[in-house]
Amino acid sequence: MTIKRLAVITAMLYILGCAQSTVQNQPSPTPEPVEPSVSDIQPKAESDEDFERNITMADLRPDLLSVVLGIYREMKFPESTEQYGVYFEQPLLMETEPELDGYSLAKVLITRDVQADTDPLHRKVSGELRVIDTEFREKYFAFNAEYVVGTGGTLVLSSAAVPVYGKYSNVRFFVVEAKKTPPLKYLKDADYDELFEMVSENAMTEEELKKIDSFGEYKIFAFDMVKDADSAELSIYTDASLGMAVTSFSHSGNTNGWKFAMAEGEFLFNSAPEFKMYGVIESGGAQRNGGSITSSF
Repeated sequence: MTIKRLAVITAMLYILGCAQSTVQNQPSPTPEPVEPSVSDIQPKAESDEDFERNITMADLRPDLLSVVLGIYREMKFPESTEQYGVYFEQPLLMETEPELDGYSLAKVLITRDVQADTDPLHRKVSGELRVIDTEFREKYFAFNAEYVVGTGGTLVLSSAAVPVYGKYSNVRFFVVEAKKTPPLKYLKDADYDELFEMVSENAMTEEELKKIDSFGEYKIFAFDMVKDADSAELSIYTDASLGMAVTSFSHSGNTNGWKFAMAEGEFLFNSAPEFKMYGVIESGGAQRNGGSITSSF
């Protein structure tokens, strides 16, 4: 089941059944994860104690900037022979190609920046990269590298990058009038991209949502804009009373790590008491809250 009910008094989540509204306890969604601020750099000393400063991308040391951009180029263009002053002694290690066509580097978080030995030009760096495409879909990667700075450029002795799953999320909600799309039972096999395009074209605007003043039939869609593991699942939770949200069908999907959830039924928006809907992600036996919207627009 995809839509679930959050009981305020007991602080437990209940699953909304289809026609019978079957009830089952679930743990409350966890607080939204805190994402690093835009382009913030948080270096760490050899002792792993935080420095008393944050560095923006514009203030990043030239050697760090060149290594980070070099790793990103190796991820995106593994066959390229262009070096741009950064030379890799060994290929960047990755389990699979990250498929970065259409993506741009948006944020960098440095988590470790230390000397590898007594030579200040022999260094080790670790961090995370955030990439984003024109549809605002995001991917995160953790990386590390050991490198030496020389007069002719930077030599990367070893480097690796892996996808980051289960840490970041950005769930977007859409409300669609029931008549605007086929019944959801016919959309169960739709993939993320097809469904997102259809829903975004038919979703109600903010002004249309504000005009809702009575109980009506709607479809609720939620999309996580951050790529996750293939096994992760997105569900929609609500703290609405039974008389304000009654679902007749719900479904969760995952297309190669891109998660979505949908439900159809009758909802009473813009009325007191206000209720919320949460996009809760379940992965590896843990839950986290990926975002929420309120019923008053």
